[in-house]
Amino acid sequence: MSAVLEVSDLAASQWGLLTAAQAHAAGISRMALTRMVDEGILERPRHGIYRLAGSPAHRFDSLRAAWLSLDRRPLLASERVLGSSPPAVVSHRSAALLLDMGDIDADIHEFSVATRKQTRQPDVRLHRAQLDLERWTVVDGLPVTTPVHTVVDLARGRLDGGHLATVVRDATTSHGVHPDDLAEALRPYAHYYSAPAGDGNALVARLLQEAGIPDALDRTVRLAGASAGLEELQRAVDSLQLDVPRAALEPWLAASAQLSASPALQQATSPRAIENLRRALAVLVDEQVPPAYLESLRPALKALAEQAAATAVRPR
Repeated sequence: MSAVLEVSDLAASQWGLLTAAQAHAAGISRMALTRMVDEGILERPRHGIYRLAGSPAHRFDSLRAAWLSLDRRPLLASERVLGSSPPAVVSHRSAALLLDMGDIDADIHEFSVATRKQTRQPDVRLHRAQLDLERWTVVDGLPVTTPVHTVVDLARGRLDGGHLATVVRDATTSHGVHPDDLAEALRPYAHYYSAPAGDGNALVARLLQEAGIPDALDRTVRLAGASAGLEELQRAVDSLQLDVPRAALEPWLAASAQLSASPALQQATSPRAIENLRRALAVLVDEQVPPAYLESLRPALKALAEQAAATAVRPR
């Protein structure tokens, strides 16, 4: 196989990028790589990293190239992620950027590594951390800290409260992280942000309010959470976003009223659960929620309808 085809195959498996070590392991000399750069077949975005010319550009190309440069072994990206030794994990501000959480700059590429490691790359910052498998996930082929651990890293690093609020907002609204989980994780850092020491709930409530999540959200969560049978509704409420008119919720409110009036439902479900559902939807009507959020309520309403067998009216 020609050197050009070889580098094309390598690059195709990892975002159009390859490392010098990967090329050398495939029998491609440094001179051949230099010649392909001169001929416009390859580009060199970073020392030791090559990009196949004409590969679709991506907003995370620089982050991917930086991550590839951290390991001098000729392992492909997938082999690093799935290997027995922990990979370098995208973290802190870079993780927030990759996860699309918050409104913070990430000019420096940040990674967490399990062992002491240094880099001379001016746009790369390494953090020493032991990351259990539960603390990182994979997004677009890159290992990245989970939304909760990303928030914790930023709070530990004392990111200013205004920017941390936007990260917490997106963790709850875009990634479905429950506020209680964030509150528990942020307990050690509450006093950094003028909340009572150890009071993660107070900190999360303050950050959500600062990020524009209304008090009605907290009230609705509490109403839904008062009944164990409405757990799905409670988590759906955590994803609240405000941008459509009241009229959009009217059919759902009417459907809940019909559900509440169903004799079969009243026998199968506690009156408290029915009332909580009705009041929760009423609070949401007073706000304004997007169609996608209404769809997220469907499982909770369907679960109640199923309890009432065929006599309950399902929302349309």
